[in-house]
Amino acid sequence: MNIKTLLSVIFLCGAMMSQAQSVFVSSSTGDDSNNGQSWATAKRTLPAALAVLVDSTGAGSGNIFVKVGNYQTTDELVIPAGVTVRGGYRADSQGSDTSDRHFPGVNSRWTDTTYCTIISGAGTHRIARVYGVIEGCVVRNGYTDYIGGGLLIDGGIARHCVIKECDAIDPMDATAQGGGVYVRNNAYLLNCVVTDNRADDGAAVAGSGSTLINNTITNNTPLGCGPVMDYDGNVYKTVVIGDQCWMRENLRTTHYSDGTPIPRHVSGSNIDAPYRFDGYYSFMNAEILQKYGYLYNGYVVRGMVPFTSTSVYNMPMTGWDTITTCGSMIFDDGGENGNYSASCNGYLVILPGEEGQKLSISGVYAIESCCDRLIVYDGIGTDNVLGSYAGDGTFSVTSTTGPLTLRFYSNGGSEYWGFRAEVKCGDDAQQYRKICPDGWHVPTDAEWTQLTNYVGSQPKFRCQNSTSYIAKALAAKSGWASENYTYCYVGYQQAALNNATWFSATPPGYWENNNYYNFTSTVAMWSCTQEGNYNNLWQRELYYGSRDVYRYSRSLRYGFSVRCLKDE
Repeated sequence: MNIKTLLSVIFLCGAMMSQAQSVFVSSSTGDDSNNGQSWATAKRTLPAALAVLVDSTGAGSGNIFVKVGNYQTTDELVIPAGVTVRGGYRADSQGSDTSDRHFPGVNSRWTDTTYCTIISGAGTHRIARVYGVIEGCVVRNGYTDYIGGGLLIDGGIARHCVIKECDAIDPMDATAQGGGVYVRNNAYLLNCVVTDNRADDGAAVAGSGSTLINNTITNNTPLGCGPVMDYDGNVYKTVVIGDQCWMRENLRTTHYSDGTPIPRHVSGSNIDAPYRFDGYYSFMNAEILQKYGYLYNGYVVRGMVPFTSTSVYNMPMTGWDTITTCGSMIFDDGGENGNYSASCNGYLVILPGEEGQKLSISGVYAIESCCDRLIVYDGIGTDNVLGSYAGDGTFSVTSTTGPLTLRFYSNGGSEYWGFRAEVKCGDDAQQYRKICPDGWHVPTDAEWTQLTNYVGSQPKFRCQNSTSYIAKALAAKSGWASENYTYCYVGYQQAALNNATWFSATPPGYWENNNYYNFTSTVAMWSCTQEGNYNNLWQRELYYGSRDVYRYSRSLRYGFSVRCLKDE
């Protein structure tokens, strides 16, 4: 063989090796059944291209040239040492040199698939683990519960990339790091834009032992505002949504914030447990409770505390009666466990135990709103009204002169549970408590509206771009009943599509009439805002078979979930 023939063979072998070590990818014109050796025979997906260059041990070498377009991933890409993924090749590219490329940069068109190579996740997995090189790509919508929501650069290099809208969020312990990028083992992050990412810690970039040069890092946010602890020692994760910081979990305390116990309802006890201040409910074991939280009635949300007096008096059904006390329970004529009678018209004069002392009375009531009523008068007689009550609610008043007079009347129609009140001497009316930890509160109706308006205003949180289809963005990724047919329903493809906000609403159902309903189907969350002159509170509700967040007014007797909001 002469030298000319030898050189020709060497050149040909080198060309074949170079060709074998390069794979071309086009999402618009490629096909994974192609050999990938040119743009004309391009692969369609990145996993198919990697399979050409990577052997069974995970080692590989060569280049992957990727045209502009959207490359949706279903699992994490692993780019081994020796492999370079080069994005940004124009749709009309004929070769593989840099003159055929667009590099995404600051203020570039990062969602434009005709300009950028966009590698996307569905919020279910990290986009890529990089031991080799990735360059010229937009990496977006990745997720991990550990480190590196967009990229985990493990001794490799990312250059001229944009990493955006990725999350590193640990649903259990809130310890995930590096929403956009995590770097380690002498990794390099060069000339990249890292923006709009979130994490428990290190929203943009986290890690150590690596080099970061000439990167633009902007508009990345920590997911929450730090953990918060209730009186029982339960620690809650938090999430910032717009200008508000919310608990990321349903409340599960058994005490008010000052340590006052909230009695637990005992299964099988009186049907109208809220009037005995059995203020929280749970049928759950400890593991389920951690996820779903307790249910609380509206009296607890409004801060009523248990009564402590042991002396008991019932109102007369008709006529007048008088008692002297500085600490007693007062019921309608039906007593603690019975309904009041039809056609009542009774009066009770309450005198203080010591002359000159004022009397305070505080209580709860469930009285037919149309026709029956409890009236509290200042002094002996019916000249000066301190309060008049019907429907469902709470009350607390103090005399100005000493005695109090109560009147209770009913027609011959429906008879409800009536009222229960406690009388004490002095200006010691019922002191209202807070169920949320110090520095936090049960949100108002307006604050709930602020949340839903903000979520609806953000395209990334909408389903099918509807400003009202936001329930999926607030609902947790698991724990809901399944709904297999309607795309924007909460129960449809929960793991992939839910919880874009990380509000993480979970569905314990609700309590009504001594029963639990709709476990895994519904979550209803109290506000602290009364509906007009009615003794109901507004709430917000998500349902597994719905797209919207619903606003309802409910009686204080219901048992719903509580989400606390950080004070401004």
